[in-house]
Amino acid sequence: MGKQGRTQSGKFAPKSDKPRSVRTMRLTDSAWEKLGEMAESRSITRADLLEEFVGQVSLDRQSSPEQPIQLGIFNSTPTESPIATEIITADTRKSGTELGYRLKTSSASFTNWIREGKSIAEKTKAKDPDGISWEREPGTKKYRPIFR
Repeated sequence: MGKQGRTQSGKFAPKSDKPRSVRTMRLTDSAWEKLGEMAESRSITRADLLEEFVGQVSLDRQSSPEQPIQLGIFNSTPTESPIATEIITADTRKSGTELGYRLKTSSASFTNWIREGKSIAEKTKAKDPDGISWEREPGTKKYRPIFR
């Protein structure tokens, strides 16, 4: 990454006139790694990458609010939060609680669907914000996406 300038006193120089605060986010390991790769390829920090992304989104929405926003790994429509869009890969594994949160349902729903003889893949695809089907990983309590 490129070196950030410093003030006369040796402190890091601000990158903008607006102060930054420490924030936390929950991301999958693959999302964190992808953000790191994207930031490193541009010689900036992950935080700078997200700042640029948010700036780009606001510009896109002002110029054409009906058009989907597409920037790098992020894809969303103007009605959803682009940063909240999660990167799902074949390696993504989720607990029932995590998947329930993604699908905006309770993890008990999965048990009920099985008991009722419904296909988890079909039900999860219908509820998933990206239309991804999910299945129970054999021998575990985790769910994984189906990309077939």
